[in-house]
Amino acid sequence: MEEGEYLRIYRSLNSLEDLAEFDHPRGVLLAILTQKAVRRAKAQYRRVEADADSLRELWSGGTRMLAIARAVGLPPVLAASIILRGEGLSRRRVRTLLRDPKRARGRLGEELSEVVREDFVYSPWAHGLQVERGRAGERIIARWLSGLGLRFIPEGAGDGGGKTPDFLLEDPLPLEGLEVRWVESKASFGDRVEHKRYIEKQFAGYAGAFGPGMVVYWQGFLPTILPMMDQILVKDHTFFPEFRADLEPILNPVIRAP
Repeated sequence: MEEGEYLRIYRSLNSLEDLAEFDHPRGVLLAILTQKAVRRAKAQYRRVEADADSLRELWSGGTRMLAIARAVGLPPVLAASIILRGEGLSRRRVRTLLRDPKRARGRLGEELSEVVREDFVYSPWAHGLQVERGRAGERIIARWLSGLGLRFIPEGAGDGGGKTPDFLLEDPLPLEGLEVRWVESKASFGDRVEHKRYIEKQFAGYAGAFGPGMVVYWQGFLPTILPMMDQILVKDHTFFPEFRADLEPILNPVIRAP
């Protein structure tokens, strides 16, 4: 995706309803919207949390949690968590209620159901959708590597000597001038913010430990990220045309709240 189109989409997306305004795969748009929402939440969270007493008083006075979340600019699940912890509930109890709002009775149960239904970023159903898309991408890479006759060690199957990539190759894969030694799968969109974060958090360490690698941003990426690190190849779903049918849950997921 070109920078201008990305910026147009990024600036315009603010809710799930906005996804219908653009002629791009639903999964790509959802990834961009989610990343925007997460960045906004991180920027606002500490300020809102510091004013937790005011949020609790508003809710005790009858204002609905969803209305409070919209007023303070936080995803509903985060706002509800702040309110409930202000009411004295433990983090564990809050997580339990958000996973199953029916455990709470009356007004609280009704409002938590509403909060979970409306939160497309931090709710259990949104997390489950993200996990499902991530696993779908990993399955494609595993089949692709196996089809090439390459042996690999999946993440978590090594000797426990530190964090490893999703796929650590036992033999290098010559590809576009690099001897690829590892492959990482990301069910996200690779803009400069996302790519820089992963370089610092993962990719630079992997390259230092294992050598050059390959990163797959299943929802696409900006060409401007390519020069940011010369020891990795960056690809997206278009690199795997033979897996078109398997790409459907990644590119066009069913977005359905409980």
